[in-house]
Amino acid sequence: MATSTGDLSTISASDARDAFEAGISEMAVLVESAPASIEPSLTAIDVAYRTVQLELISLNWDTIEYLSTTAAKSQMARIASQDLAQAIAKVGVDASSRCKFDLEFNAETSDTLVTLPQPVVPDVSQPDITVEPTEGDSAVIAIGLVIAERYGLSLSDSEALCAGTRFNSTTVDGTMDETELDIFYRGILIGCGVVVP
Repeated sequence: MATSTGDLSTISASDARDAFEAGISEMAVLVESAPASIEPSLTAIDVAYRTVQLELISLNWDTIEYLSTTAAKSQMARIASQDLAQAIAKVGVDASSRCKFDLEFNAETSDTLVTLPQPVVPDVSQPDITVEPTEGDSAVIAIGLVIAERYGLSLSDSEALCAGTRFNSTTVDGTMDETELDIFYRGILIGCGVVVP
């Protein structure tokens, strides 16, 4: 997947779509099967790239238009941040020690790592949400939070899990225009009992 604005500016819409879909799919498998010690790091990486993917989908994968947006600047800054580099390094160090092979990551040694907080404890106080968070749902919750962020909404973990689950269970049509995407995302949130302004 693209890791900088330079990477994105040199690839076509279809190549960007293919790269993100393949990368996000692989990341979902990693997040689901990751040991607890690196699950927060993988989730942080997953969320950073899914946020870019959602924005690109809303622009029909037009990478040039994407790079001109304010969202692109903040999202690319997040991908290039020290926090994300440390998350990537933590995954690399874990893979190296468990699998006995080296991977190329954005940190020189494990000395640069920080201890990451444990995943957020899900809020199970929302009785009208039928899907309740369990351990390992943080990536799905993160997707729901990204969707809600589009409308400036704050969701409980249960609501975000519901939205993320509904998003993951549907197929996003890469040809949807902004109006169709808006209807799609609103439908996800409304289906989870969230009032969208």
